[in-house]
Amino acid sequence: MLVVLTCAVLLAMVFAGLSDAVALLVRQNEALIAVAQFLVLPLTFLSSVMMAPALMPAWVGRVARFNPVDWAAVASREALRADPDWALVRDRLALLLVLAVVMGWLVTRAYRSYQRAG
Repeated sequence: MLVVLTCAVLLAMVFAGLSDAVALLVRQNEALIAVAQFLVLPLTFLSSVMMAPALMPAWVGRVARFNPVDWAAVASREALRADPDWALVRDRLALLLVLAVVMGWLVTRAYRSYQRAG
């Protein structure tokens, strides 16, 4: 369960950082909502959250390999198995952590830009 919670927190940090950065740069609620919907829904549908990987078309499987929503889903699903592949879980958590750090850097840069402009 700790892995599932960690995945959820890291994924939330990624999307929160992205949302904060976009909000600081565009300064419009409508633009923020549009960007969020444009990213979150496709990322969810292009992951293994909605469909088993074996049933996915090949191109969706290829896209899912670069999808942070899929990284969280794969790590969570694998950690809850009877005999988990901990290397896979570790790799997906590492990818999520790196992306969360990158988003933290991005939002810091956006905040500095917002301070200079305001």
